Amino acid sequence: MFLYIQKRPCERRALGYYNVRYAHICKYWMMKKENRGKENRTEVLIIRLTKTEKDVLKQAAKNAHLSLSSYSKHAIFSQKIVSKTDVQTVFQLKKIGVNLNQLTKQINSLPSDNNIRYALKRVSEYIENLDKITSSIV
Repeated sequence: MFLYIQKRPCERRALGYYNVRYAHICKYWMMKKENRGKENRTEVLIIRLTKTEKDVLKQAAKNAHLSLSSYSKHAIFSQKIVSKTDVQTVFQLKKIGVNLNQLTKQINSLPSDNNIRYALKRVSEYIENLDKITSSIV
């Protein structure tokens, strides 16, 4: 599929003007035309927003030169949603990885047997924590 990038709000034909700002909008309209076929939109979705949220949404739609409905559809169908639990799990896994790296550095820098045993004990504790987290994901 060839993507036309235009200066004006996206239309279904090429205007010949190029501007990266509207690339995602034009791609959305072209995908809509290909995927939609002859099916009419008959379903209605109602959401509740605060006045501030609605104003922010209207301004974002205005900046993109789209109607509120078109902007909302674009945001819904083209954005990848990351769940909060995934973000928290990744954060915890990164913390464990940092701790393991710190312990490995201690093991390599201190040749004493007592320090190695202590570090290995802590590493095994972190591995147990990692197993708990991964089992909660699955």
